Amino acid sequence: MTATRNVTIRYFASVREGVGREQETISTRAATVGALRDELIARGGTHARMLA
Repeated sequence: MTATRNVTIRYFASVREGVGREQETISTRAATVGALRDELIARGGTHARMLA
């Protein structure tokens, strides 16, 4: 089992414009960047469109 950690995500260019922020800090159990991306896409909405 992977521990929960806080991760700060920095957005650039069109993704930054799409999500409407430069960065955010989230709590996640994702162990890889790919797993974190999947978690963000699962939020739906703009994250899903911009990161898919």
